[in-house]
Amino acid sequence: MRCVFFPLAHDAPLPAGMAALLEGAAVWLTARGDDEIARLSEILPQSAKFAGGSVTSGAALADVAPAVIECAEALGGIDAVVFAPALSSKERLFLDISPDDFAAHAAALNVFFEICKCALPYMMGREAPVIAAHLPAAPANLTERMYRAAMESMLGDLAAELGAFGVSVQKFYD
Repeated sequence: MRCVFFPLAHDAPLPAGMAALLEGAAVWLTARGDDEIARLSEILPQSAKFAGGSVTSGAALADVAPAVIECAEALGGIDAVVFAPALSSKERLFLDISPDDFAAHAAALNVFFEICKCALPYMMGREAPVIAAHLPAAPANLTERMYRAAMESMLGDLAAELGAFGVSVQKFYD
């Protein structure tokens, strides 16, 4: 059974290819509270098995590493990281973008970086490991363009570096 780490889980629909990574998998969720983890465990695909969850609240290594370790120890490793944070920034003009929206996008970049750094040792040597990330297809403003550009850069570098080790890096758009 594929072991999937799904940080910053939410109930918004995932792109079909990304949702397929959860099918038939043991899924470890992270969210901001136990009640949210319980709620999200109920909306996983029917063939997915809820394997557990970790409460996370920040973007620093100290926030992310314990969740990655809990997942890897509980599941015996990590086959896939599914990264699809629920980010929203609808304002079109720079002057209208809220500092909170900008900070949330910047924090998501840091979380992705930290998760990859922590999860890769638990992924190496696994059969067909995958890092999958959801990106905005048509960024609406500076915040979304910055996020997409930074994620595409990280994903491109990860693909070039990790392909030789059998790690597939996948991008999914709205």
